[in-house]
Amino acid sequence: MTRPPDELDPPDDDLDQFDDDMQQPEEECGCGGSSGQAGIDVAAAADPDDPNPPGREPTRFQDSACITFNGTGHGDDPITAVPVINPAPCNALRCTETGLLVPRVRLQPLPSTAPGPVHPTGARSIDIEIRQVADNDCPDRWQIGARLSPVAGQQRLVNDRALHGNPGRWLFTGLAVTLPQPGRYYVSWDVNGNICAIAGHCSNMWVSARVVNAEGALEAPRRGVVSHQFSVVGGTRLQTCQSATAPITHLATVTPAQGTKTLRLQAIFRNATRPADCPNTTVQYARIRGDATFVTWHKISD
Repeated sequence: MTRPPDELDPPDDDLDQFDDDMQQPEEECGCGGSSGQAGIDVAAAADPDDPNPPGREPTRFQDSACITFNGTGHGDDPITAVPVINPAPCNALRCTETGLLVPRVRLQPLPSTAPGPVHPTGARSIDIEIRQVADNDCPDRWQIGARLSPVAGQQRLVNDRALHGNPGRWLFTGLAVTLPQPGRYYVSWDVNGNICAIAGHCSNMWVSARVVNAEGALEAPRRGVVSHQFSVVGGTRLQTCQSATAPITHLATVTPAQGTKTLRLQAIFRNATRPADCPNTTVQYARIRGDATFVTWHKISD
């Protein structure tokens, strides 16, 4: 059977060229093959130090107001995030080995055992009260209040103190007060004195008072309380009583070394009546009145 012309065997020259092509190495075609030795292996060819290997979008880091980034991401230079801490002195935030730390503030009043002047009961002239609005609140909220609570007191002379039997001498009246703690005090005395006498022609006498401490040192200088001064014409004798109240106000200081301080009220009766001029003058009594003599004190500062 005869084949058509187009199905006849190719010329020998074409067969020789086909044999040559089949004998060429596969890697020269650049298209890869099943043996694993031809073409480009992307994973094997990537640079291990390249943070952006072929086929992957590059990773971008951008600083913010509170975070900054360091490092390149190559090899031993990793990218690290570092907090940005405001250097203002009032900023308590800091970076520690275990993380960011802001110390929590807890408020408490000064205990009564702390150094400084305190009342024996633990009270102070100003009481500070601190309350937390809610525990573990964020932010912490506190209420702080202060109350003025100074120590104070008042005492009264119980009995009259006669003075005319010892004229010219300072005598303790019986009224004393102890300031209980270190600090500054305002002290006010109301001293009532009384003189009764029969003036023959004339009289000249008076009562004064002062304040001393337990050691006898002067705390408040002398104040005139009451006087009896008369002049009678024609030899007539006059019986009269004079009464008056004198205030003595002063400041007193108790030091921490002293701890407390005792104040005492003293009084003196002086009779300057001259017997040659007033031979018939007779003193009936001179005294500090117990029912009308008081002392009031209160602490004004620590």
